[in-house]
Amino acid sequence: MTRDEREGRKWRRGYAWWEVVARGSMVAAVVWWVVSVVGCAGTPTGPVELLERTGVEAQECRGQACLEGAEGALRSGAIEEAQGYYRSACESGGVESCLALGTLLVMGGGGSADRERGRRLMRWSCEEGLKEACHDAELLVFAEDRAEGTRSVFEHLCKSGVGVACTNLGNLMASGRGGVRDHRQAQELFRGECERGAPVHVIGELLEGQELDLIPSLAYGGEQACEQLEVVSRGLFEERVQSAMGAEREALGACFREGLEEGEVRRGRRGRIVLEAEVSEDGGGGGIEIVEDTLELEGVAECVERSMGRHLDDGESGPFRSRWGISFVSVPEAEEVVVGCNPAEVRNVVGRKVEDLRRCGAEHLGEHPEDSGAAVVLLDFRRTGELREVTLYMTTRAPELETCLRREIEGIELTPFVEGACPISIPLVFSDGKELQFLITP
Repeated sequence: MTRDEREGRKWRRGYAWWEVVARGSMVAAVVWWVVSVVGCAGTPTGPVELLERTGVEAQECRGQACLEGAEGALRSGAIEEAQGYYRSACESGGVESCLALGTLLVMGGGGSADRERGRRLMRWSCEEGLKEACHDAELLVFAEDRAEGTRSVFEHLCKSGVGVACTNLGNLMASGRGGVRDHRQAQELFRGECERGAPVHVIGELLEGQELDLIPSLAYGGEQACEQLEVVSRGLFEERVQSAMGAEREALGACFREGLEEGEVRRGRRGRIVLEAEVSEDGGGGGIEIVEDTLELEGVAECVERSMGRHLDDGESGPFRSRWGISFVSVPEAEEVVVGCNPAEVRNVVGRKVEDLRRCGAEHLGEHPEDSGAAVVLLDFRRTGELREVTLYMTTRAPELETCLRREIEGIELTPFVEGACPISIPLVFSDGKELQFLITP
């Protein structure tokens, strides 16, 4: 399976699982349905009575034949028929089949949808000792205002060996819902479930590719934990990259300055160096390598590689590849200080425009995803306060981005001042979301 295919199957936070439109005659719920009181209709008297209340007509079958019949019906889209097979299996004492029937009822389909009775079947299955059913019943009462309680339930079930509870607990920890955000602990939970490799129930195939907030047990498989493991591990590794770039800022600037020849600073040299690291399953890697160098200054790329390599000799568990860019721009005019300008006014001008200028990057880098990078916008004002000149030092190649930046800058004015010119430097970093960026100006 390609990475793009895996990306399309990620169980991202989105709609609740009982809202999803599945195959065949599956009917999607149109609202976010949350049952806020568990057991409000009384304690179930037993599966027979509960099954009679569902209105589902039993199919003629016994034992394994019921399960095979249900699977075949689901794959052909005959949801109501599958419910009948699960009812027969449930009547014969198959607690897992009671949970399956309850799940289908909660999801809705076949004209006999009854979410409340489906929930009661889940509660009954839970009371019969099926921990996965306890997990799914908790999902039905999950809400942001009680996420702490759900997190506690999942933690207990995870320790009891319920794999889907471990993965959903990891999801809550990674997002910070219901408690402290803890990417490291989430990573360990995802890693354990990924290695266990639980298969997906046939009901889960009905929900495949849909955006789910938390995963019901019968839609769960170990592959989902593997996908989440990569997401969290990549995020942790990229945090290390950002930290390393921050720690090495002075060293990276020195690499740049040493590579500049006399006179190049005045011409405004700019470019970027893109590095890539391959992270293996055990967290080690084959080091980092330069995959792009538009700066093309002798010795700079090697100097950058050495500086970053000191921090990234090992990483998070993989396998994955991580790429990031460091943009270099020399803007000598930006260092000039003119007494005649009002510093407070200059800061206000810069502050008002930065978000507008960054928005240009968000709007136009999608058209040129390979053109992540940075820019320094240099504004020079006349003594009258009118904008005299705009100079862009860009490491990107997107013409629409340059047009947008210039449009946003038009019309800026300062209060008239007395002495000299008035340069204002605005550093900007742009990214398409797939590549980290860092800006160095000597």
